[in-house]
Amino acid sequence: MKQLDKLADRMDRSRNYVVNQAIDQLLDVHAWQVERTKEGIKAADEGRFASDAEMKRIFNKYR
Repeated sequence: MKQLDKLADRMDRSRNYVVNQAIDQLLDVHAWQVERTKEGIKAADEGRFASDAEMKRIFNKYR
């Protein structure tokens, strides 16, 4: 709770405001993740997959 109080104080907002903002952001991210997951499942069901070469390039990019 100390972090919440500190952030609310720095933002010159109430604790309630900060909590509500955090919940709104969490819900937005969750909704985005659900939609991307559904799109991925649909693509997989349709047989659309990345090739081995594409996956290797992606993995190497983020090593």
